[in-house]
Amino acid sequence: MNRWMKVLSGCIPVLLLLTGGCMYPDDKRQQLDRLPEHVAMVQSAADQFWEQNKRFPIKEAPVQAGTSPYERYVIDFSKLEGYIGQIPPSSFEKGGHFLYVLVALEDRMQVKLVDLRVTDRLRDLQVAVDGYREKRKRLPAAESVGEGFYSIDFQGMGLEEETIPSPYTVGLSLPLVMDRQGKLYVDYRPEILRMMQEGKRKKDQAEDLRKWLLRDSLFVPARSPEIRLEDGEPVLVEEEAG
Repeated sequence: MNRWMKVLSGCIPVLLLLTGGCMYPDDKRQQLDRLPEHVAMVQSAADQFWEQNKRFPIKEAPVQAGTSPYERYVIDFSKLEGYIGQIPPSSFEKGGHFLYVLVALEDRMQVKLVDLRVTDRLRDLQVAVDGYREKRKRLPAAESVGEGFYSIDFQGMGLEEETIPSPYTVGLSLPLVMDRQGKLYVDYRPEILRMMQEGKRKKDQAEDLRKWLLRDSLFVPARSPEIRLEDGEPVLVEEEAG
């Protein structure tokens, strides 16, 4: 755990974010300071839709391969006509940075946000990784960071090392990792360790620890592998084949 302690020791004191405005510079058109209000508005509309129709207002498109369970149920705003006054300007449908999704949490479906700036950046980097593999016949892997996962040799790809600003803690950047197939992910273990150190959650060997992050924030841990406890430490879990 020592390596992760060093990552955490350099962080600004913990402040859970309630809006995306602290993550990146942004324009005011999307009203990012009102994200909690936007989410509450969509939650109310989705709850009313469920009460009247006994189904969820989600898109029926097939799920993309590798998409985490926290990104699968994208809200279909066309189904919420008559239930919501306006589509939030922060939503993808209005040119905003966020997908509004439904996540099963605490025995109900809750509205959360997927930050498309994260997913878009990983998609661009995935192109670079795939190009490197095609040319070199190997992955740009630096060192092992867990069973089946590796840090990325950005220098070998001719790129500056890159991290993702955490949507949960001011000043904390999250590393990127790849699995043995070369698929890129954001590594949220520094956030999990922070919560463990603060004693905020009961340690459960059987639980996917990404749920800890969902309970305290508007944001889902986008593009992440499952995280579980092993010998008291959070570890990344490979997707099962098939």
